[in-house]
Amino acid sequence: MGPRPGWTGAARAAHGPPRLDRQPGRHGRELAAAGGLSRPRHRLPLALLGRPAHRGQRGGDGAVGAQVHRELAVLDRHQRRLGGPVCHQGLLAHRAAVRRLHPPGRLGLAPVGARVEGRRVSLVVALLGAECTGKSSLTQALGERLRDLPAATVPEHLRDWCLAHGRTPRQHEQAHIAAEQQRQIDAAAAQAPVVIADTTALMTALYSEHYFADRSLMPAALQRHRAVSLTLLCDPDGIAWQADGWLRDGEATRHRTHRALQDLLLAQGLPHEPLRGTLDQRVAQAEAWIRDRLRRDLPV
Repeated sequence: MGPRPGWTGAARAAHGPPRLDRQPGRHGRELAAAGGLSRPRHRLPLALLGRPAHRGQRGGDGAVGAQVHRELAVLDRHQRRLGGPVCHQGLLAHRAAVRRLHPPGRLGLAPVGARVEGRRVSLVVALLGAECTGKSSLTQALGERLRDLPAATVPEHLRDWCLAHGRTPRQHEQAHIAAEQQRQIDAAAAQAPVVIADTTALMTALYSEHYFADRSLMPAALQRHRAVSLTLLCDPDGIAWQADGWLRDGEATRHRTHRALQDLLLAQGLPHEPLRGTLDQRVAQAEAWIRDRLRRDLPV
């Protein structure tokens, strides 16, 4: 079963990422390959539609998609009376009917970018974790796997800053690093429907508290992080720690930072999903969470 809104990562850990392989027949294989939802997700209340799906449609009484206003329509003259509700299964049940309207693509979904009152609404995914937990490699891999959306990636500004200056930042430089990380995320969200961010200002605030006993960056970082669509927490277990010169502190610090980050997310009620295992396993888990969130939060 997929994740439920409002759950924290600790509560969801036992369930794992959403299952993609429980649809029957040919459509089930297509959905599994594309990252579709499991069948129980399609059993939505009829009140969402006002009337049930037509009998020839697989998947039950759900509807979603940028082409849908509760009903499948012939949109050239807005002849809504000619159609019925669209299946919640990525428009697969109605692929022939909507192909000319929007190319179905890998998922059978229209582009997910939308605008509300002139402002682009994007899905922002934050990859959080201590040092050497695979965040940078995961960000790059997800950018490749999600090219069909498309997804933009934002690198960790702290790492770029350290490499440019040849040292780690001092206390008075932390605020600038946090602000620049957020600026890059905002810039990507203004251009792309999905943004994969290799950390957020929340990590800078946590490091500032850890190394300098400075909590001044935390309130603003928490406020901005609450606007993140999906937080994925990279567990240190499963990724071997590797030295990287002066950029990393060590195995003990890695686990201490992970515990501090996990405690912070739980204390602040920030929902998050755990990523565990090898890098390939984490990529698969992250892609499943992201595609599931797109199906639940797809702007209409």
